[in-house]
Amino acid sequence: MSRTLYKKIVILAVLSITLTSGCTSTQVATNAEKKVAADTTEVTLQQELRQLLNHPALQTAHVGIYVQDPYTRKVVFARNEHRLFAPASNQKLLTTAAALSTLGPDFRFHTELYTNGRIENGTLYGDLYIRGTGDPTLSGRFHDGDMIRDLENWADALQELDVTRITGDIIADATMFDQDWIGTGWEYDDLSYWYAAQPGALSFNDNCLDVFITPGDSIGAPANLRYEPETDYFRMTNDLVTVHEDSITSYDYHRELNTNDMRFFGKISMSEDRIRDYITIHNPARYTTNVLRDVLTDRGISIDGMIREIPQDEPVDYKGFTQILDYTSPPLIEILNVINRRSQNLYAEQVFKRLGYEVTGKGTFEGGKRAVLEFLGKNGVDTEHLNIADGSGLSRRNLVSPAQIVMVLRSMYTGKYSDEYLRSLPIGGDNGTLSQRFRGTISERRVNAKTGYMGFVRILSGYLNTRDDHTLTFSIMVNGYTTETSVIDEIQDSIVSVIASYSYDELVGK
Repeated sequence: MSRTLYKKIVILAVLSITLTSGCTSTQVATNAEKKVAADTTEVTLQQELRQLLNHPALQTAHVGIYVQDPYTRKVVFARNEHRLFAPASNQKLLTTAAALSTLGPDFRFHTELYTNGRIENGTLYGDLYIRGTGDPTLSGRFHDGDMIRDLENWADALQELDVTRITGDIIADATMFDQDWIGTGWEYDDLSYWYAAQPGALSFNDNCLDVFITPGDSIGAPANLRYEPETDYFRMTNDLVTVHEDSITSYDYHRELNTNDMRFFGKISMSEDRIRDYITIHNPARYTTNVLRDVLTDRGISIDGMIREIPQDEPVDYKGFTQILDYTSPPLIEILNVINRRSQNLYAEQVFKRLGYEVTGKGTFEGGKRAVLEFLGKNGVDTEHLNIADGSGLSRRNLVSPAQIVMVLRSMYTGKYSDEYLRSLPIGGDNGTLSQRFRGTISERRVNAKTGYMGFVRILSGYLNTRDDHTLTFSIMVNGYTTETSVIDEIQDSIVSVIASYSYDELVGK
């Protein structure tokens, strides 16, 4: 596609999003005349980007942009590049870069089963310990949706030892991480939803309960709620009512703080097909061991004792214990792919706390923060002028600048794990959170970038290829907008595609 043709397409796109933001027809016509007139002369990148940044949707917003060559460090475009912004899920770029650089792509989590007793004649005389180290993958994500596959494999290991009875307790050891399950700055209203699931050293099924919702048999009847896994580790109140098929489905759910008391409420249309939703659980270690107990019982292994946890201040020394199983996770690079492509918050927090444990000896939010700051400092980032509160970006107390993000992107692109890091990011128009963006543009499949979103925050940072396939690093940060997020998306996409429509020599003035 020629640059002249592409510029005309961008002009039409700008006019389209201008219309959606409420400009008058006179304003649209005036802007159109200016842009078409500009197309008849030589227009610089700076002029084109200024036109986009003058969009009415950005008039009350805070906007920061930084575009740079990762090797020469030549700056292609900059605006407010040193101002601090809430990065939302762009925080994951820092977390995954630090984890990949510190732990390596082949790092794996281990979940270990031990006993302090002996096995005789089919009976385990003693307790069964499950020692977690932060693995986020005990779920159906790597098993075609079979969420209990790993727990069934653990049951298989016991059955291979001919165990049919456990006389003691099932004991969760989640002491590698603390029990600070809520990040600083996480909003109370978010805590029931999957993206605010509690991190823990022993976790299962993304620390959520899957709920399947279908309408009741008649108007006014309660909706049908089915749960996976099937467990008694919660109490559910069903105030979700079936309404006429012409009505709109509108429902929500809530989990009381520090409990597993859950409530679904609202209405579901008779015409609705099955809906699948996810509600967070409290205390991941107890959740995991409750479901494991149910799996063992279903496999014919009886348990005489109870479920309990190791206190945080009483770590267990496993010398003298018998190891029954050492389960290893997929390699870290596969976990980072989930974090960056799907923007999975729990995975990010699990890696963040484990990184803290590896670097500082503390599996805490503070430990993760110190580990990431140490990585940033080693790569030239000014750590005095930013703030890290968590690993996922859910906290509004995270603050980072476009220039700092680009510095991380640059260090990773020129570093040891460049290919792995780049491949972990969504591809424009192809996969992950960018699967529907950049389609039909010059940037389709030529952008690897991470999105970030929360209320009034929209971020896009990563790598783009120019017309002649020269890679640039970029960060576009928008805070404080009040228009539809889709309008901000289109502006960001247009900025990226305008830059991509130039050759590198045109951009740097050669």
